[in-house]
Amino acid sequence: MNIFYDYRTTHGFSIVEEDGKFGVAKDNDIIIPIEYNYIFGLNKNGLSLMIKNNLYGVMNNKAEIIVPAEFDDVNKFPKEILDKLK
Repeated sequence: MNIFYDYRTTHGFSIVEEDGKFGVAKDNDIIIPIEYNYIFGLNKNGLSLMIKNNLYGVMNNKAEIIVPAEFDDVNKFPKEILDKLK
């Protein structure tokens, strides 16, 4: 498992990669399974776009999934989330 984005000092977690898949770890425990095709780094609003099997979701800066990876187009996200991704 490799640390891909390190937010341990600012948010207490890391986005990790293993065998080409991504997840989230906190204190060496996996808190979001390593099953995503990609997890982007946090943006200025503290949100991270997640991709799993060509479906999109969103995680916040507390490593909580706030939009499950169920959308085939980010433009279908709720407006309040979509505005914060820009």
